[in-house]
Amino acid sequence: MGVRTVRTKKSTTTQETKPVLVPKLVKATELAAREAAQIEAERVREQQAKEKAARPAVRTPRNATEARDIFNSLFTEAA
Repeated sequence: MGVRTVRTKKSTTTQETKPVLVPKLVKATELAAREAAQIEAERVREQQAKEKAARPAVRTPRNATEARDIFNSLFTEAA
């Protein structure tokens, strides 16, 4: 019976240094301004979504006859 030898790798791990995070002092007015900006952005998004839903859908005609009918209906309403 032979003697078994186990080869081991030498580990050469380097320790990474993490940057130290310094807490930033935030004023109450900055917090209020951020919250107000977020609320305003949400309101604008909701308003834009409502405007998109309120717009009438323009339908594309499938053929020339349908296009003529749509054209005539639009101009007879305007007259």
